[in-house]
Amino acid sequence: MIGCEAKPPADIADPGQLLFLGFVKKEVNCARCHGQNGAGGPEAPDIRTVFAKYDEEVVVEIIEVGKGEGPDAMPSFETQLNEEEVDLLLKFLKSIQIELEP
Repeated sequence: MIGCEAKPPADIADPGQLLFLGFVKKEVNCARCHGQNGAGGPEAPDIRTVFAKYDEEVVVEIIEVGKGEGPDAMPSFETQLNEEEVDLLLKFLKSIQIELEP
């Protein structure tokens, strides 16, 4: 249906997950590049181990300022996300973390 917004599945209530999946703000859709479960893909890395690599302050900076250069760079979301939304996203990201394989 043209012009209709996608509605989130009824079983997803986590506001951070809804942000991650692009249901809250269509310009903020982490899953578009990082995959529905955060496992990454051709355009972006697996973010299920991001807290094993970076502390929370660095993760916030990456979300707000972006990371890298060129077509595969992560864009800045500083103007799209307020502090509360960044906190919700961080909480969700922490919930999907897995252990790094040696």
